[in-house]
Formats: sequence, C-alpha cells, structure tokens
Amino acid sequence: MTLPNAEVNKAQAAYAGLPVADDEEKSINDFPSPPIIARAGTVKKEVGSSANSKPSCLKWLLISAVVALSWGALASLFKFSSKWCWSPTKLPAGGRDWVLNLDDGTISSKHAPDLVLGVGKAPMVLVNHGDEQQFVFDSLEALKKGEMAPLMLLHGDGKTAEEAVGVGIEHPTFYTSVGDQKYAVLGTIETSNVGDVAVVRYEDDRYVSLVNEDMVLDIAFWKYEEGNEVNFVGGADGKTPTKVGGGGRDFVLNLGDGTIASKVDPTLVLGRGSPPLVLVKRGDPNQLVFSDLDELAKGKTIAATATSPSGFVIGKKYDEERTSEHWRYIESSLSKEPEAAIQIYFEDDNYIMLSNADLVFDVSYWKLYEGNTVNFVGGTC
Repeated sequence: MTLPNAEVNKAQAAYAGLPVADDEEKSINDFPSPPIIARAGTVKKEVGSSANSKPSCLKWLLISAVVALSWGALASLFKFSSKWCWSPTKLPAGGRDWVLNLDDGTISSKHAPDLVLGVGKAPMVLVNHGDEQQFVFDSLEALKKGEMAPLMLLHGDGKTAEEAVGVGIEHPTFYTSVGDQKYAVLGTIETSNVGDVAVVRYEDDRYVSLVNEDMVLDIAFWKYEEGNEVNFVGGADGKTPTKVGGGGRDFVLNLGDGTIASKVDPTLVLGRGSPPLVLVKRGDPNQLVFSDLDELAKGKTIAATATSPSGFVIGKKYDEERTSEHWRYIESSLSKEPEAAIQIYFEDDNYIMLSNADLVFDVSYWKLYEGNTVNFVGGTC
C-alpha cells in the first residue's frame, strides 16, 4: 500500500496521538481589505454642475485621513498576529500540565491526580528472525488448518522475553480511525489479563484476521524494517477493502519454529518492541517511581531514570523530530539501557521539558485515561 507523504504524516501523527491546533496560522490574505479601499477611486463628474464637479479640499482630507487610519489599524493587526504564537510548546490547561509527587516519587497529571506516568504494554513489532525478542506462538498448526486460535506465546528456553502470555488489543473497547481505515494497537498481554489475548484465523494463506471483526494484521505503512509496528487494520467506511494482498498484510506461518513472518520479507518476524510511556492508575505496579524528584522540583536537570519498576528509563523511540501540521514530536520509548535516558527539567511549576530540545511531555490528544500514551511534543514558534 503506497500512501502520499501528506497522508503518511497524518497517519503517523494519529499513531502518536498528537493534538490538532484549532486555529490555522494567519497570513495577510486571511484578513479582508478595509472597505474604504474597495470604494476608493475617481469621483464621477456631474454634468452641468460646477459646484459638484470636484470634491472639496475638506472632503479629500477626510478621505485621506480615513484611509491612513484604516491602514494603520490593519498594520497593527498584522504586527500583533505575527507575534502571536498559534502553537506554543508550553500550552497550559491540558495534557502538558504535571505535578511532582514528592511523597511517593510519582509524576501525575495536574487535571487527573489519580493518573501517573507508567510503563505501557510492549507493542508488537518486526524483529529479525532468530532475535531473542521474536514471538514463538503455540497455535500455528491450528491456524494453518483454518481454525480459530488465540495468539498465545510459548515460554521456556528463552523463546519469549518477559512474562507475556500472548498478544492482544491494547484498548479492546474502541478502535481509532484515520481516513478510510480503522486500526487497533496491539501489545503483550500478561497472565492477569489472559482474557484479552486476540483470537484470530489464518485466511487465504496470507491474512491473519481478527475473529468477529473486519480487521487483519498490517505492517505499519508497509515498511519492512526492524522495529516497525504491526497492528490490526481494516476498512472503516464499508467501501475500503480490508484484505489487500501483495504487501504489509501478507504473512507466513513458520510451523518449524512457531514464528510468523512477513511474506514480502521472510527475514522479519513478529516480536516484542519497547513499551511506551503511558498513564496508569496511581499505585499500579507499572507506575514509574523516581528517587530524585526533589532535585527536579528545585529546577535541576536529571536523567529520567526510575527506581521502580527496576531499571526502566524514559527514552525516545527515534532521534529525529517528526511534524504534523504545526506540531513537532518524538514518540516515547521505555528501555533498560541507562544511556538511553533523556535529560529532563521542570519549568514554571508545570511543564516537564526535555533538555536541549524545545519539547515537553504531552498526553496524546489530551485525553486523560488509563493506558493513553505520553510523548514529547513542541510547537513551531
């Protein structure tokens, strides 16, 4: 599937969950010309009346004064508009407002104190065949026969990292739509939530279809590269087909080792990616606890390293900033590599800023609910 760059950027932004500015940037063409300008011109000469054949000096002076005042007001408006920032990085009253809880070492949303920064579900991504993070499924034989089966994982001998038991939809209660497509983000499921493991069927010798939904596994933007996400995608308008062959929706079941590979590039198989930074309930085992929040509260710059869950640091999913309309952004990624930790500081008793970058912690779409992602976003002025 080939998408225009504009559509790709829009879809990427949707995955990242960026706020959309309510107002577009103003240009001089957005402001109407003063009516006096549209009406200015030569004065019609009245035949047979010398008194009305020419405007009086007083009338010309009045017209000139009105024109001058109108242009002056318009110039002031343009000057004000050029100084006004339509998409500032430090934008209050929403998903960029944070509170440092020095009593328990957590960081909570100022507008939802029961939600704090935490560890999200690890996404399903492409990894190299044989990588220690590759998924080994226990249901491929049943799927090959055309039967329904859950995406359960095999354990033992280092086949599957961490304690995940399967793969399921991150938010089972709703899907997200982008244009004529809908998608559901996938993540690893732990033992306590085994009921959320996705049930699928292998169809047409290529599609891994979600049972009871018109959705199939899809490699994001059909980019066959290590680390790229794989989620459920389907047509959203009743006209757009879900089963589109010849690209990122074609998969091969490797019965020999239990892996699922891209049919376009069999060297890439489904596996575990790095979890994102998300909102979790305060007190949740996956909440991030920091031992040096008092330093952060004093205005000092610290490494975003958590003491619990042990070893996690907040980092970037990629280094280069991406853009969507008037916003710049980088998606978050949690890691256990100390060198991956970003440097942060607390400003205006409100914003968590990235050091050496005009970016702040931002809740996706400013929707304050458990499991929603937190990324790094900045304005363009």
